[in-house]
Amino acid sequence: MRTVRRRIEAFAAGWGFSEEQVRDVSLAVAEALFNAMEHGSHDDGTLGIEASFDGARLEVAVEESGARVEDERRLEELGRALVAPLAGALPEADLERGRGLYLIRARSDEVRVERARSGGVRVVMVKRK
Repeated sequence: MRTVRRRIEAFAAGWGFSEEQVRDVSLAVAEALFNAMEHGSHDDGTLGIEASFDGARLEVAVEESGARVEDERRLEELGRALVAPLAGALPEADLERGRGLYLIRARSDEVRVERARSGGVRVVMVKRK
């Protein structure tokens, strides 16, 4: 995880994102990876990460390869959770778990959930410059 975070941080910093923006991207990506490790990749345990920058938007996608019958429902639930408004959604401070989706939303300018080419789930996080 440390290696992935450092590479994403270097990628974002290399394109001129501020230290705060780099931290935001790093945290969102780490949370997406943790979620993918815990909830996805049922087939072979493969995770993928892809980053791109178009001059104004940094886009990082985390993809898990697992495909199960219930993935369609999970894809829909995850999509709803990630685009829900943040107002009033702050998780309790003493929770040991359950902050990942909130942090992904809070640290990204845009989030979308897609079906991965492998059949799993792909979470795409966008940070604007």
